Amino acid sequence: MPVNVRELIAAGFDYALLALLDGDGYPMGLAGSLSNGAGVGLQIMKGVQTANLNVPNAERITITGQNRPQGTFIFPPNEYPSFDIETSILNMDQAAAFEDQMVRDVGSMSIHPISGDTVYYRDAMIWLLSQATSKEDGSDGLSCVYGLLGPRAKVAYLGPGSFQERTGRAFRMAVSLNPTSKYPWGEALAVETDGVNNAPLFETTTEYWPGLYTFQGDGTADEITLDYVPDGDHTSSKIKVWTEGEILAATTDYTATPASKLVALQVGAVPAAAERSVVWYEHRRWA
Repeated sequence: MPVNVRELIAAGFDYALLALLDGDGYPMGLAGSLSNGAGVGLQIMKGVQTANLNVPNAERITITGQNRPQGTFIFPPNEYPSFDIETSILNMDQAAAFEDQMVRDVGSMSIHPISGDTVYYRDAMIWLLSQATSKEDGSDGLSCVYGLLGPRAKVAYLGPGSFQERTGRAFRMAVSLNPTSKYPWGEALAVETDGVNNAPLFETTTEYWPGLYTFQGDGTADEITLDYVPDGDHTSSKIKVWTEGEILAATTDYTATPASKLVALQVGAVPAAAERSVVWYEHRRWA
Protein backbone atom coordinates (compact mmCIF):
# COMPACT_ATOMS: atom_id res chain seq x y z
CA MET A 1 0.00 0.00 0.00
CA PRO A 2 1.64 3.30 -1.12
CA VAL A 3 1.07 5.46 1.96
CA ASN A 4 3.02 8.70 2.62
CA VAL A 5 4.94 8.27 -0.65
CA ARG A 6 7.91 10.64 -0.99
CA GLU A 7 9.66 9.08 -3.99
CA LEU A 8 7.71 8.66 -7.21
CA ILE A 9 7.31 9.16 -10.94
CA ALA A 10 4.28 10.98 -12.37
CA ALA A 11 2.69 11.67 -15.75
CA GLY A 12 -0.35 13.29 -17.30
CA PHE A 13 -2.94 15.77 -16.05
CA ASP A 14 -6.14 14.16 -14.78
CA TYR A 15 -8.03 16.69 -12.69
CA ALA A 16 -8.03 20.24 -11.38
CA LEU A 17 -10.10 20.75 -8.22
CA LEU A 18 -11.14 24.24 -7.20
CA ALA A 19 -13.22 26.33 -4.83
CA LEU A 20 -13.73 29.93 -3.87
CA LEU A 21 -12.68 30.81 -0.33
CA ASP A 22 -14.45 32.56 2.51
CA GLY A 23 -12.79 35.36 4.47
CA ASP A 24 -10.80 32.88 6.57
CA GLY A 25 -9.56 30.77 3.66
CA TYR A 26 -11.98 27.84 3.88
CA PRO A 27 -13.09 26.32 0.54
CA MET A 28 -16.74 27.16 -0.14
CA GLY A 29 -17.64 25.85 -3.61
CA LEU A 30 -18.43 28.40 -6.32
CA ALA A 31 -20.39 30.69 -4.01
CA GLY A 32 -17.54 31.43 -1.59
CA SER A 33 -19.92 31.14 1.36
CA LEU A 34 -22.30 28.70 3.08
CA SER A 35 -25.42 28.99 5.15
CA ASN A 36 -25.49 27.34 8.56
CA GLY A 37 -26.21 23.61 8.32
CA ALA A 38 -25.01 23.38 4.71
CA GLY A 39 -21.93 21.77 3.15
CA VAL A 40 -20.09 21.68 -0.16
CA GLY A 41 -17.19 19.85 -1.77
CA LEU A 42 -14.62 20.90 -4.34
CA GLN A 43 -15.53 21.66 -7.95
CA ILE A 44 -13.94 19.77 -10.85
CA MET A 45 -12.47 21.75 -13.73
CA LYS A 46 -13.29 19.46 -16.66
CA GLY A 47 -11.21 18.86 -19.77
CA VAL A 48 -7.87 20.01 -18.35
CA GLN A 49 -5.02 19.76 -20.86
CA THR A 50 -2.00 21.73 -19.67
CA ALA A 51 -0.76 23.79 -16.72
CA ASN A 52 2.63 25.33 -17.46
CA LEU A 53 3.87 25.81 -13.92
CA ASN A 54 6.41 28.60 -13.43
CA VAL A 55 8.30 28.48 -10.14
CA PRO A 56 10.71 31.46 -10.29
CA ASN A 57 14.40 30.76 -9.88
CA ALA A 58 16.19 31.71 -6.73
CA GLU A 59 18.31 34.84 -7.19
CA ARG A 60 22.06 34.24 -7.27
CA ILE A 61 24.54 37.03 -6.56
CA THR A 62 28.28 36.88 -7.17
CA ILE A 63 30.54 39.28 -5.28
CA THR A 64 33.60 40.35 -7.21
CA GLY A 65 36.82 42.15 -6.34
CA GLN A 66 40.37 42.31 -7.63
CA ASN A 67 39.05 41.20 -11.04
CA ARG A 68 37.87 37.84 -9.75
CA PRO A 69 34.84 36.34 -7.95
CA GLN A 70 35.03 36.51 -4.16
CA GLY A 71 31.98 34.43 -3.32
CA THR A 72 28.34 33.80 -4.14
CA PHE A 73 25.03 34.15 -2.33
CA ILE A 74 21.58 32.80 -3.08
CA PHE A 75 18.33 34.53 -2.16
CA PRO A 76 14.67 33.48 -2.37
CA PRO A 77 12.82 34.37 -5.61
CA ASN A 78 11.35 37.84 -6.01
CA GLU A 79 8.07 36.41 -7.35
CA TYR A 80 5.59 33.69 -6.40
CA PRO A 81 4.69 30.72 -8.63
CA SER A 82 2.10 31.09 -11.38
CA PHE A 83 0.77 29.12 -14.32
CA ASP A 84 -1.73 29.15 -17.17
CA ILE A 85 -4.30 26.37 -17.48
CA GLU A 86 -5.79 25.25 -20.79
CA THR A 87 -8.96 23.18 -20.91
CA SER A 88 -10.94 21.65 -23.75
CA ILE A 89 -14.22 22.21 -21.88
CA LEU A 90 -15.50 25.68 -21.00
CA ASN A 91 -17.50 26.06 -17.79
CA MET A 92 -18.91 29.59 -17.90
CA ASP A 93 -20.13 29.44 -14.31
CA GLN A 94 -16.62 28.67 -13.02
CA ALA A 95 -15.01 31.32 -15.23
CA ALA A 96 -17.52 33.91 -14.04
CA ALA A 97 -17.15 32.97 -10.36
CA PHE A 98 -13.37 33.47 -10.40
CA GLU A 99 -13.87 37.09 -11.53
CA ASP A 100 -17.10 37.86 -9.63
CA GLN A 101 -18.96 38.11 -12.93
CA MET A 102 -22.29 36.66 -14.06
CA VAL A 103 -23.60 34.43 -16.82
CA ARG A 104 -26.86 35.76 -18.25
CA ASP A 105 -29.50 33.78 -20.11
CA VAL A 106 -31.42 35.56 -22.86
CA GLY A 107 -33.98 33.16 -24.20
CA SER A 108 -32.03 30.04 -25.18
CA MET A 109 -28.73 31.97 -25.37
CA SER A 110 -26.17 32.23 -22.54
CA ILE A 111 -23.80 35.21 -22.37
CA HIS A 112 -20.58 35.53 -20.36
CA PRO A 113 -18.52 38.77 -20.46
CA ILE A 114 -14.74 38.66 -20.95
CA SER A 115 -12.43 41.40 -19.63
CA GLY A 116 -15.26 43.48 -18.21
CA ASP A 117 -14.76 46.78 -16.39
CA THR A 118 -15.88 45.47 -12.97
CA VAL A 119 -13.71 42.35 -12.77
CA TYR A 120 -12.80 41.41 -9.20
CA TYR A 121 -10.50 38.41 -8.78
CA ARG A 122 -11.85 36.40 -5.89
CA ASP A 123 -9.73 34.32 -3.53
CA ALA A 124 -9.69 30.69 -4.62
CA MET A 125 -7.86 27.42 -4.09
CA ILE A 126 -6.77 25.02 -6.82
CA TRP A 127 -5.45 21.46 -6.67
CA LEU A 128 -3.83 19.90 -9.75
CA LEU A 129 -3.80 16.08 -9.80
CA SER A 130 -2.05 13.46 -11.92
CA GLN A 131 -1.38 9.74 -11.91
CA ALA A 132 1.83 8.61 -10.25
CA THR A 133 3.76 5.47 -9.34
CA SER A 134 5.72 4.93 -6.15
CA LYS A 135 9.45 4.27 -6.41
CA GLU A 136 9.92 3.68 -2.69
CA ASP A 137 11.09 0.38 -1.24
CA GLY A 138 8.07 -1.63 -0.16
CA SER A 139 5.64 0.06 -2.56
CA ASP A 140 7.78 0.30 -5.72
CA GLY A 141 5.56 0.09 -8.82
CA LEU A 142 2.25 0.67 -7.02
CA SER A 143 -0.08 3.42 -8.19
CA CYS A 144 -0.65 6.66 -6.29
CA VAL A 145 -1.67 10.27 -6.97
CA TYR A 146 0.60 13.31 -7.24
CA GLY A 147 -0.80 16.78 -6.66
CA LEU A 148 0.08 20.47 -6.57
CA LEU A 149 -2.01 22.40 -4.07
CA GLY A 150 -2.37 26.18 -4.22
CA PRO A 151 -4.46 27.19 -1.18
CA ARG A 152 -4.48 30.92 -2.10
CA ALA A 153 -4.95 31.67 -5.78
CA LYS A 154 -6.29 34.35 -8.09
CA VAL A 155 -7.67 33.15 -11.43
CA ALA A 156 -8.21 35.28 -14.53
CA TYR A 157 -10.24 33.89 -17.44
CA LEU A 158 -8.47 34.61 -20.73
CA GLY A 159 -11.04 33.20 -23.13
CA PRO A 160 -10.46 30.84 -26.04
CA GLY A 161 -7.29 30.50 -28.06
CA SER A 162 -7.14 31.06 -31.79
CA PHE A 163 -9.93 30.08 -34.17
CA GLN A 164 -8.63 27.72 -36.82
CA GLU A 165 -10.40 25.27 -39.09
CA ARG A 166 -10.40 21.63 -38.01
CA THR A 167 -8.64 22.51 -34.77
CA GLY A 168 -9.94 21.98 -31.25
CA ARG A 169 -10.43 25.04 -29.09
CA ALA A 170 -8.54 25.55 -25.83
CA PHE A 171 -9.97 27.79 -23.11
CA ARG A 172 -7.35 29.55 -21.00
CA MET A 173 -7.00 30.76 -17.41
CA ALA A 174 -4.10 32.58 -15.76
CA VAL A 175 -3.43 31.52 -12.15
CA SER A 176 -1.34 33.49 -9.65
CA LEU A 177 -0.49 32.03 -6.25
CA ASN A 178 -0.08 33.83 -2.94
CA PRO A 179 1.54 32.53 0.26
CA THR A 180 -0.67 31.23 3.02
CA SER A 181 -0.11 30.47 6.68
CA LYS A 182 -3.00 27.97 6.81
CA TYR A 183 -4.01 24.82 4.98
CA PRO A 184 -7.49 24.75 3.37
CA TRP A 185 -8.78 22.77 6.37
CA GLY A 186 -7.82 25.65 8.67
CA GLU A 187 -4.74 24.16 10.34
CA ALA A 188 -1.89 26.65 10.76
CA LEU A 189 1.53 25.96 9.29
CA ALA A 190 4.38 25.84 11.77
CA VAL A 191 8.14 25.55 11.51
CA GLU A 192 8.04 22.64 13.96
CA THR A 193 5.80 20.50 11.70
CA ASP A 194 6.10 21.99 8.20
CA GLY A 195 9.53 23.65 8.18
CA VAL A 196 7.88 26.96 7.16
CA ASN A 197 5.37 29.46 8.48
CA ASN A 198 3.87 30.14 5.05
CA ALA A 199 4.19 29.00 1.43
CA PRO A 200 2.30 29.53 -1.85
CA LEU A 201 2.44 25.97 -3.24
CA PHE A 202 2.51 22.44 -1.83
CA GLU A 203 3.26 19.05 -3.37
CA THR A 204 0.96 16.25 -2.21
CA THR A 205 0.84 12.49 -2.57
CA THR A 206 -2.09 10.21 -1.79
CA GLU A 207 -2.91 6.62 -2.58
CA TYR A 208 -6.21 7.57 -4.23
CA TRP A 209 -7.89 10.82 -5.32
CA PRO A 210 -8.06 13.41 -2.51
CA GLY A 211 -11.21 15.29 -1.57
CA LEU A 212 -12.24 18.12 0.74
CA TYR A 213 -15.72 18.82 2.05
CA THR A 214 -16.61 21.92 4.06
CA PHE A 215 -19.58 21.94 6.44
CA GLN A 216 -20.82 25.02 8.30
CA GLY A 217 -22.44 24.18 11.61
CA ASP A 218 -25.77 25.34 12.95
CA GLY A 219 -25.30 24.07 16.51
CA THR A 220 -27.40 20.94 16.06
CA ALA A 221 -26.55 19.22 12.74
CA ASP A 222 -24.27 16.27 13.51
CA GLU A 223 -23.97 14.48 10.15
CA ILE A 224 -21.93 15.32 7.05
CA THR A 225 -22.62 13.57 3.74
CA LEU A 226 -19.56 13.58 1.48
CA ASP A 227 -19.55 13.86 -2.31
CA TYR A 228 -17.75 10.56 -2.87
CA VAL A 229 -17.28 7.23 -1.12
CA PRO A 230 -14.22 7.46 1.18
CA ASP A 231 -11.73 4.62 0.89
CA GLY A 232 -11.71 3.96 4.62
CA ASP A 233 -13.63 4.59 7.80
CA HIS A 234 -12.60 6.68 10.81
CA THR A 235 -10.12 4.04 11.98
CA SER A 236 -8.09 4.37 8.76
CA SER A 237 -5.62 7.01 7.59
CA LYS A 238 -7.93 7.89 4.67
CA ILE A 239 -10.17 10.41 6.41
CA LYS A 240 -9.53 13.29 8.84
CA VAL A 241 -11.78 16.02 10.23
CA TRP A 242 -10.98 19.51 11.52
CA THR A 243 -13.26 22.11 13.09
CA GLU A 244 -12.03 25.69 13.01
CA GLY A 245 -8.53 24.39 12.28
CA GLU A 246 -8.40 21.97 15.22
CA ILE A 247 -8.13 18.29 14.33
CA LEU A 248 -10.79 16.02 15.81
CA ALA A 249 -10.15 12.63 17.36
CA ALA A 250 -11.40 9.63 15.39
CA THR A 251 -14.07 7.57 17.20
CA THR A 252 -14.21 10.00 20.15
CA ASP A 253 -15.24 13.02 18.05
CA TYR A 254 -16.43 11.44 14.79
CA THR A 255 -17.10 8.19 12.97
CA ALA A 256 -17.26 7.55 9.22
CA THR A 257 -19.39 5.04 7.32
CA PRO A 258 -17.99 4.74 3.77
CA ALA A 259 -20.99 2.95 2.23
CA SER A 260 -23.30 5.89 3.01
CA LYS A 261 -20.60 8.59 2.58
CA LEU A 262 -21.56 9.66 6.09
CA VAL A 263 -19.43 11.34 8.77
CA ALA A 264 -21.18 11.43 12.15
CA LEU A 265 -20.04 14.01 14.70
CA GLN A 266 -20.26 12.93 18.30
CA VAL A 267 -21.62 14.83 21.29
CA GLY A 268 -19.17 17.55 22.21
CA ALA A 269 -17.80 17.76 18.65
CA VAL A 270 -20.87 19.17 16.88
CA PRO A 271 -19.89 22.51 15.32
CA ALA A 272 -21.61 25.57 16.70
CA ALA A 273 -23.44 27.99 14.43
CA ALA A 274 -21.07 29.40 11.77
CA GLU A 275 -18.20 27.09 12.82
CA ARG A 276 -16.59 25.33 9.87
CA SER A 277 -15.69 21.66 9.80
CA VAL A 278 -13.56 20.36 6.93
CA VAL A 279 -13.27 16.70 6.00
CA TRP A 280 -10.20 15.52 4.07
CA TYR A 281 -10.51 12.06 2.61
CA GLU A 282 -9.36 9.77 -0.21
CA HIS A 283 -11.69 8.10 -2.71
CA ARG A 284 -11.27 5.78 -5.68
CA ARG A 285 -14.20 6.84 -7.87
CA TRP A 286 -15.79 10.19 -8.76
CA ALA A 287 -19.25 9.02 -7.72
